[in-house]
Amino acid sequence: MAPAVQWDPAMTAALAAFAPAAAPRAALLHAVPELDAAIEAARAGDASAYARLVERYHRGIYGLCLRMCGNPADAEELTQEAFVRAFRHLDRFDPRHKFSTWIYRIALNACRDLLRARPHRETAYGLDPGPLPEERREGPDGHAARAELRRALSLALEQLSPKYREALVLRHVEGLPYEEIAQITGDTVGALKVRVVRGRAMLLERLVRIDPSLANSEAVEL
Repeated sequence: MAPAVQWDPAMTAALAAFAPAAAPRAALLHAVPELDAAIEAARAGDASAYARLVERYHRGIYGLCLRMCGNPADAEELTQEAFVRAFRHLDRFDPRHKFSTWIYRIALNACRDLLRARPHRETAYGLDPGPLPEERREGPDGHAARAELRRALSLALEQLSPKYREALVLRHVEGLPYEEIAQITGDTVGALKVRVVRGRAMLLERLVRIDPSLANSEAVEL
């Protein structure tokens, strides 16, 4: 059995670094007055209002698709497909709920469709997304260590089944609360909490297989 590795803030930070640069975090995904107005205008047929919604959520949706499918070309195609699907069915959107939850659910379903249709697709996992702002102030050794952890995490994430991958991505990359993840995935909060705990354990086990040096807790606490 692989040596145990503890989940710590460094793991969460490394997973969060998978999101594209300047991707909106969970706090920014909640509706604000100007977004409410844009949503209402888009539902009334205003294409320019919908374009503003696409601009607002594109990076977050692309980040989800990239982490789920592992291929930038597929991720961009899935992102476009999600926004096209949403535009075609704006009349089904319930304004009592958050638009971000609705568009994330559409994007996740698009990813699920691709994974079922092409389970053995070519991926580009392992690419370093680049240093975080605070890492740019570090020396080359510190940045290299963090980049290696991200690379290993990316490879380990690819080895998880989609249901565990999506739970970890939505929780630790997108930083969404369990209640919102439940609305996106269609699962219960209880099931998601169990899935995240199990997903973490499986991810850490695979991390050690990829890089045995991570069995040393000092190598993880970057």
